[in-house]
Amino acid sequence: MRNDGDEAETPVSAAPNTSDAGTLEKGPEHIPTPEEIHAVMGALMNAGRRAGLVREDGEHTETKRTVDEKGLYELDIEVPGVEEHEKVAYQYRRFAIPDRTDMLVVPPGLPEIHVAYYEYGEYVNGTSAARYVHGEWKFLTD
Repeated sequence: MRNDGDEAETPVSAAPNTSDAGTLEKGPEHIPTPEEIHAVMGALMNAGRRAGLVREDGEHTETKRTVDEKGLYELDIEVPGVEEHEKVAYQYRRFAIPDRTDMLVVPPGLPEIHVAYYEYGEYVNGTSAARYVHGEWKFLTD
């Protein structure tokens, strides 16, 4: 995520973990906590505000939360866009679907947060915005 220097960077860190968390092949799986996920979503929302995509005074609404025996499995949060007919959705999934667009292959099983943009209730665009790799969140957008 880009910081143009006029604002303090929002630090986002994962709980200490010495294993290769986030991969299926090695070590014990670390499930990101709800606090970690909310911190990353908060940083993404702040970036959306700075970019003029999310309303400055917009309150977020949790629209979906699924928990299983391991913890938080999926979480969806919506925020009003700048215009009345717009909304932005932040969607956490513990097991991401592999992305094979533009020859990028992401191993299944890595937790991700996607951002989706809607106008008049219709999806118009979206992207993977953050991925949990080797025990820390990596931002995938500027």
